[in-house]
Amino acid sequence: MSTLRAVGVFMVVFVAVAANVGAEDRSVERAAAQAEDLAAQEADAEQLPASQGPHGAADEEITPQDTITDSGPFGAFGQGVDTDVLPGVNIRLWWKRGFNYRVQDEITLFDRHAKLDGRIGLRFQGDAAAYAPAGVTNASAGLAVRRLFFYTTGELDLLYPVLFALDLGIEKGRFFVDDAYLWVTDLPYVGSFKIGQFKAPMSLSHLTGSGTRPFMEIATPAEAFSPGSRAGVQIANDAYDRKLTWQLGWFADSQAVPVGDASDSVGRIVGRLTGLPIFERSSGDQELLHLGVSGSWVFSGNQRVRYRSRPESFLAPELVDTGEIEASSATLLGLETAWVQGPLSVQGEFMGSQVRSSESGDPFFYGIYAETSYFLTGESRPFNRASAVFGNVVPKKPWSWDDPQIGTWEVAGRLSWTDLTDSEVEGGEVFTLMTGLNWYWSRYGRFLFEYGYSHAGGGPQQGGLHIFQARIQLNI
Repeated sequence: MSTLRAVGVFMVVFVAVAANVGAEDRSVERAAAQAEDLAAQEADAEQLPASQGPHGAADEEITPQDTITDSGPFGAFGQGVDTDVLPGVNIRLWWKRGFNYRVQDEITLFDRHAKLDGRIGLRFQGDAAAYAPAGVTNASAGLAVRRLFFYTTGELDLLYPVLFALDLGIEKGRFFVDDAYLWVTDLPYVGSFKIGQFKAPMSLSHLTGSGTRPFMEIATPAEAFSPGSRAGVQIANDAYDRKLTWQLGWFADSQAVPVGDASDSVGRIVGRLTGLPIFERSSGDQELLHLGVSGSWVFSGNQRVRYRSRPESFLAPELVDTGEIEASSATLLGLETAWVQGPLSVQGEFMGSQVRSSESGDPFFYGIYAETSYFLTGESRPFNRASAVFGNVVPKKPWSWDDPQIGTWEVAGRLSWTDLTDSEVEGGEVFTLMTGLNWYWSRYGRFLFEYGYSHAGGGPQQGGLHIFQARIQLNI
């Protein structure tokens, strides 16, 4: 009962604090804050995901000396808030690169105090888009909330420490669960075990979070073929100083996937293997070469496989679509690579699917993209070696109302090609060019401005589409 009380108090605290999230950070000690952020960026990239959870969890040890550098509404948490809300239940709240909490119970199980550590926050993305069609239909300008999620992530320690994440919100105008899982780490042989709803391990573009990619949307091949976020179980590990990683999982359909293939299946096996033959980091700068291969076997109980994609714009219509294909299975292959040299990064992927369908002639679909980005202000894309994905960018000179700075400026470009036509299936082909200019005003938010051109043929849409779009993003 004592532990249940702690969980109940935690939920009350989550609702109360989440209502105050969203204010911009303002540094009292600008130089100290910059040094702390840059050090945190490098540390985050070095840490195992198990050490910080998907959005960053609480520190291991919290002392009365823990302070923050933010003023304004966060100033009240300068020394943290520490109180006994119920007999035997202690809650500590503090701000350190986000709202952190600790709920600790006086109950002791096998010489362990029951404890709940974590972080709460939100992710918001608001989009605006306008189109100039050149044959493509149903393309209408508009404003939309792309994503609005409240999350909590951290560690629950009863008999054994277990990481958790819960990411709930609105995506594409409907309620959506992005992450909801339990994660046990430091297991012999297998490394870690995860169960719940999370991203299946395929496609570097998709596994890298929406808040950290250089573009508003993933490339058309990744949208068409990547499994997306699904319910499943996964084991994963790394070796050779985290220069080799692997993940293997079994996943089932749990809800409509906003990104990823639209197949209805009983289940799928997904695996990913990555290597880091080159990796050097010094004073926030880095050089790396990442290589990866992934695969998936989809066994379709409902005998329906489907792939489709938009032209890398949330409000645009789908330009290629295979429709539902009667099939017994589908085998997917993904190849990925990324190279980073200081502020310059280059990334590319190939993805293909062999569909087993006697009625459709066993079609093969594929896609490929290449993208590059460059930080005009000298930052370098941080890389998490344990999970083999890119992490959050921290500006060297963040901007705020009381001390204007230039923030971080990034330019980016991408070419992609997706072919969903083969044998008896005419899903169409689409070529897309996308360019972007991004401004990161702090570690908590950025603006993205993009122009793109997409041309489709041989499928449900014919012709071209000029794309003008922008996004405001908060990630607290």
